[in-house]
Amino acid sequence: MFYGAMVWDPWLIVAQIVCLQCLYYLGLGLFMALLVGTRVPRLTLLYLFDFATLTPRTTTGWCAIASFLLAAIAGYVLDSCFM
Repeated sequence: MFYGAMVWDPWLIVAQIVCLQCLYYLGLGLFMALLVGTRVPRLTLLYLFDFATLTPRTTTGWCAIASFLLAAIAGYVLDSCFM
């Protein structure tokens, strides 16, 4: 089905969700590599999933928080441009 057709296509919806999630996590990985990866000796998944590293008490925590916010903003911009 083409985009904009007047039928409900579940495969198109699933494909869009998967594509947007992939773009979000690629953007998050890029921002994490740029902002957090330059500050720590080894970038691990700890900076994505551990709440203790997402604290505003350290500069690395602020960089991790900024990465999440920038990825969310980039996802919003991509979503609003292509949808």
